[in-house]
Amino acid sequence: MAIDDGVEVAPAAQVEITKDLRLPPTTDAATGVIYLGTQRFVHAYGTDNVFLGPNAGNFTLTNIENVGIGASALQSLTSARGNVAVGQGCLRLATSGGYNVAVGYFALDSLTTGAENLGIGGNALGALTTGSANTAFGVNAGGTITGYQNVVI
Repeated sequence: MAIDDGVEVAPAAQVEITKDLRLPPTTDAATGVIYLGTQRFVHAYGTDNVFLGPNAGNFTLTNIENVGIGASALQSLTSARGNVAVGQGCLRLATSGGYNVAVGYFALDSLTTGAENLGIGGNALGALTTGSANTAFGVNAGGTITGYQNVVI
């Protein structure tokens, strides 16, 4: 059942859009958000940010130009810019730091404040919490790296 102005209504079996779907800007959890069940699924909270996936992104971010695609991608972000996370759990603990790129299941998932890191592959740079300028390619690549300016293939 769906709720419309406090009244339960039966959901339609199908919605057909023949022109544009226009959402208002995302300003909070109730405005400009598409939900999948009870989880936020698509929103663009902030300036030039895009989040797609169950619980990707959040509604407390204060910076710009972040992209999170996948369940819980960039879910803790507060003041970072220019991050790209593609895959479940990518950059999920990142709060600040910018210009990180994580692609793959839980890539860079422990990073909290590092910047300019590149992790491509499942769990790439998985243990990194605060390091910067690290690059890792491959599944579990750089899984124990904790420093700066490392390259692991």
